[in-house]
Amino acid sequence: MNSELDTNYRPLTWEYIAGFFDGEGCIFFLDKKRLNTKRYVIMHITQGIINNQCHIMERIGEFLQHSGIKARINLVKPRPQCGSKGGIKVVVSSAMSCKDWLEAMLPYLTVKRKKAIEAIEFITSEFEQPWMTPRQELEILELRKNGYGIKRIGKKMGIGHSTAKRVLKRNNAYNERFKPTGRPRKK
Repeated sequence: MNSELDTNYRPLTWEYIAGFFDGEGCIFFLDKKRLNTKRYVIMHITQGIINNQCHIMERIGEFLQHSGIKARINLVKPRPQCGSKGGIKVVVSSAMSCKDWLEAMLPYLTVKRKKAIEAIEFITSEFEQPWMTPRQELEILELRKNGYGIKRIGKKMGIGHSTAKRVLKRNNAYNERFKPTGRPRKK
């Protein structure tokens, strides 16, 4: 390919990404018992590696990130038993980022439109409602003051430790160097 063409490519649009997603994208719901909700959403687009040309996936990932959507780019390992040569995947797993991505593409989706609407409705009903009361947040902060570690707080409150960590960070009470008390460390 001519290097002059590489530097002068057209900017991506939501219409292009929606078309690419209609053909190569995936929206799926996973069950996770430790979360307060029974299901959560993950979206991704995967493209196989053909002559090591994966620049379009990198551009899609960059476009999403510049649009405020928390996207990551993962390499997919080859699986010779299936005939797969591997590939590259753009993944969005944050519920609100999935919602933002879907809402931006929705006017242009055709094949995956129904599933996108279902995912948006699910995210809106499960994640936008205040599921944790201020009293519960105060209890998390109090447990932290009393020397509880993040995993122990999650277990005591019946929430995932990542949720406890998010509440602590939001309230400026998270410290990565924190050592829980009550149990001596092995030397």
